[in-house]
Amino acid sequence: SSRGQSPAPPGSADQSDLGDQAPEPTLSDSYHQVSCQLIDLCHTLHVKANGIFRSWADAGGRVDASAAAIWDQCWRPLLQCIARLCCDCRRQIRTQALNYLVRAFLIHDLQALESAQWENCFGEVLFPLLAKLLDNISPMDPIGMEETRVRAMQLLSKVLLNHLSPLSALPSFPALWLRILDYMERYLHTERSDLLSEAIPESLKNMILVLDNTGMFMAIPGLYEMTRNRLGTFLPELIVEILPSPPTDPGISAAVASAVLMQQQAAAGIQPTPEQLRHEQHAIRREEVQLDLEEVVVHSGSGATSPVPMAHNRQQLQQQMPPPPCPHPTAPILLPPAQHQIILHPPAAFAPSSPQPHPQSLPLPQPHSQPLPQPPYTPEKP
Repeated sequence: SSRGQSPAPPGSADQSDLGDQAPEPTLSDSYHQVSCQLIDLCHTLHVKANGIFRSWADAGGRVDASAAAIWDQCWRPLLQCIARLCCDCRRQIRTQALNYLVRAFLIHDLQALESAQWENCFGEVLFPLLAKLLDNISPMDPIGMEETRVRAMQLLSKVLLNHLSPLSALPSFPALWLRILDYMERYLHTERSDLLSEAIPESLKNMILVLDNTGMFMAIPGLYEMTRNRLGTFLPELIVEILPSPPTDPGISAAVASAVLMQQQAAAGIQPTPEQLRHEQHAIRREEVQLDLEEVVVHSGSGATSPVPMAHNRQQLQQQMPPPPCPHPTAPILLPPAQHQIILHPPAAFAPSSPQPHPQSLPLPQPHSQPLPQPPYTPEKP
């Protein structure tokens, strides 16, 4: 009867019916999947663009496979597409697009770009990205937007430092640097939070220290004064910390600063650009300009001469130089005595107080050419 049957517990529907009902993808999930596929496609084309253009050129087609042509036709549009997705209102899409954008700037093929292309990269890719992120894109996710702005500013600083040598050769580099400082101030005043208030001064400090250590403030006229005046409007405490006094060394040039920067990039594992390799020979002259020492000619044992720096007086020279490990080449050299000597007189024949003659000064016996005379023979008597 119906009374003997226990009622089914709630929620215990037929499992076969539930397995047949697959969840239908929503419109939001479809948009998310398409956005991820678009980011991946742009990055794949960006990495393989150089090989594709070169294969077309080798096949006989009228295709310009130079770095400047690939930048205008392929690299820049793809970077602009990825940068546009970095400004998406969805946090996952922004994070993934920023990851791909950072990786896109690290490919080896971009090292062949010259200063004009890198200036165009700032004007067409990075600065529009920073300007768009200043808008209220995702009001429901302020923490996520703050992290995106911090990462975008760090990317700007990294691209500038990695390609500072070709950018500093541009006549418009002071204007580019001033525009970077403007974005630093705008980002610092956008959100008074812990992340931006700590990340912006640190990034700015790193860039200024590299400019100072590589001699850019001395090589580019007016750059130091412009930087000092601009920092005084929003970060005056940073001037006292890293820009206490103007540069005073007039001997350094832009070529020397480029060579020093290339050495630092090589230590970090960054491949030098062809323009940096052309200025490598000027790095050796930096020490020659700064040396203010006299030269002294030291005669070696073979008679050759070599200039070496000397102290201003003999007393300082004796204090600075360690004692020589071996006798001077011009000092008399004592040869060891011969291994095989002929001793004609015993040692007792010489008095202890009298000087013993050198064995080489004693005359050696000469052989006789005629036999010695013999005594006359006398027979014995019986």
